[in-house]
Amino acid sequence: MVRIAHIVNVTNPPPESDLVAAQPVTIASMRAARTFAQGKVDVEFYSVHSHTEKVDMPDGFLPLRPLERDINDIGSFRAKRPLPLLRDILDRLYEESDADYFVYTNVDIALMPHFYTTINYHINKGYDALVINRRNIPTEPNLSTDLPIMYTSLGTTHPGYDCFVFRRNLYPHFVLGDVCLGIGHVDLPLICSMIAACKSFLLLKQEHLTFHLGVPRIWKWRIFRDYSTHNDREASRALITLAARVPLPLRPWYRLLLKIHLLKNSLFVKEFLRIYSK
Repeated sequence: MVRIAHIVNVTNPPPESDLVAAQPVTIASMRAARTFAQGKVDVEFYSVHSHTEKVDMPDGFLPLRPLERDINDIGSFRAKRPLPLLRDILDRLYEESDADYFVYTNVDIALMPHFYTTINYHINKGYDALVINRRNIPTEPNLSTDLPIMYTSLGTTHPGYDCFVFRRNLYPHFVLGDVCLGIGHVDLPLICSMIAACKSFLLLKQEHLTFHLGVPRIWKWRIFRDYSTHNDREASRALITLAARVPLPLRPWYRLLLKIHLLKNSLFVKEFLRIYSK
């Protein structure tokens, strides 16, 4: 039986945050999906948070060593936000778990009941790296007890990447840089690292496997532009390093975009699939 370790960055959100509603829904949906997969997939839940936070650990989640830094420890930003670094979260999971496969999702990404069994199906087909695009559903109802109604909402597709599944032994080959959560292009180094390291990659754009309440755009606010600049720079550096590992070069247009830190996820995913012949 395949063992899957699923990590989320559980936090103690302020009253005005969308996570006040979304995080309990995510946790409840994870438990429901694990119950659905019992006897077919062995699923472990892990959680990590900042050492400065007091977080009530959800039942059934294993705590990892607290995060000792955030984005403000490596840069200076106008509006202070204690955003964790993606690689710090995944490093904690790699240190603690020897599961066959890792799953990372944002803590506002809820799961359909058949999530883990579908992953297991694709793993058995030979895929060692998967990325799953979410679907956006209405912001209400938004209680964990409303999950049955949420399951019935097909919602709309979303182009961003926020659910990642990969074989554990791929992780040492990843190049993530210091991209932080909560800001655009945090996902790009991870998905390109997966493409670079895996044998067989699968991108699921339409499937109804994960969902999100509404369409938040806080990371696009002007006050957080310096965070976006940071992530764009770090992601560009990571992609340049990954691209240098193969003889087939990036096309000139893409090299220029990386040089000026102008990124578009879908374009670079296609280009990395090309140079890595996936």
